[in-house]
Amino acid sequence: MQRKFGIALLAALGGASHALAETGSLTINTSFGSVSAVLASGAMAVPAASWYTLLAAALFILLATRKGLLRLRSTTPLATAVLIATTVAAIHWYGDAQAVGALNLTPPTLFAGSGAQQTLQLDNQTGQPIKLQDIRTQGRFTQTNSCGGILGSNAHCSITVAYQPGICQTCDSSACINGICQGPTCSDQQRNGTETDVDCGGTCGACGDGKTCSVNTDCQSNVCGAGGVCQPAACTDQVKNGSETDTDCGGTCGACGDGKTCSVGGDCQSNVCGAGGICQPAACTDGVQNGSESATDCGGTCGACGDGKTCSVGADCQSHVCGVLGFCQAAACNDGIQNGSETDTDCGGICGACSTGQTCNVSADCVSGTCNNGICQ
Repeated sequence: MQRKFGIALLAALGGASHALAETGSLTINTSFGSVSAVLASGAMAVPAASWYTLLAAALFILLATRKGLLRLRSTTPLATAVLIATTVAAIHWYGDAQAVGALNLTPPTLFAGSGAQQTLQLDNQTGQPIKLQDIRTQGRFTQTNSCGGILGSNAHCSITVAYQPGICQTCDSSACINGICQGPTCSDQQRNGTETDVDCGGTCGACGDGKTCSVNTDCQSNVCGAGGVCQPAACTDQVKNGSETDTDCGGTCGACGDGKTCSVGGDCQSNVCGAGGICQPAACTDGVQNGSESATDCGGTCGACGDGKTCSVGADCQSHVCGVLGFCQAAACNDGIQNGSETDTDCGGICGACSTGQTCNVSADCVSGTCNNGICQ
């Protein structure tokens, strides 16, 4: 009888350790964080390590009786020993199962038979109320709960889970969420559906550089190379991408011409981005040095610049004198140019009197003291 009981016990333990047919998970997402539990189908059981401890104890008792070290008049003592060992193992397992943290979900591993219901408890030890954003099962498991939308501080709620092998028969159990088969998504970490790479391309978001693509729109750069790989944005690819504000200009590329799209003045050749986000033509009144101007709104095709302004040629300056350092010089009586108050080159006005035949405004402009019809006599 002892031998038969040992064989039966070994068979039962072996059966229990292989009873699990399918696994899944229970996940609770909250405003504080997430917590999850492992779900497994099969009989309610303790982990294999606890069974091994129980098996070793049973074998020890069996061998001791066979060797005559322990005499049993019936199987009752053995059954009692098995019951005690099972209880100790179960208590040990449940003690190990207690999650430690501000959010506790116990037990963190749950074994449920087909159609049978098992209950987990969610404890809020965060010190504050938390919002329950989502409670979901993955695999052929369903759940009901008493948690509501808000779980108060130091409060707990119950979540009842059942293994339902009849649900999600048309899809893999990994795609069974809350008892419903999920189609391909853009966040399932798999390349599926219309995707050209993992979770991007097709009807999902555009792929980054180096990812697989079929058409340009599969790529963030909008450029799918000849090898079916997304290319980095470039300032010569004839596509508006990267930091560009218009095709191949703006941002880190060259400035855009008039009428192109812009974000800031630096995106434009004129350095003027209009209120509508369009590069404006250079003007002599836009407060920016642009176009042919040698300084802000003067020089070039705009009016002459005052003293001290930047110049390229004498015509850029009111004094008509552009110094060697590229700045407009003040009018002088010896600069070889008629400027300032002069009536002729370097004479008249506040300069010395002009000679006969030179231009004058008043008699004082002339050495002779006679200005007739604007000419010194």
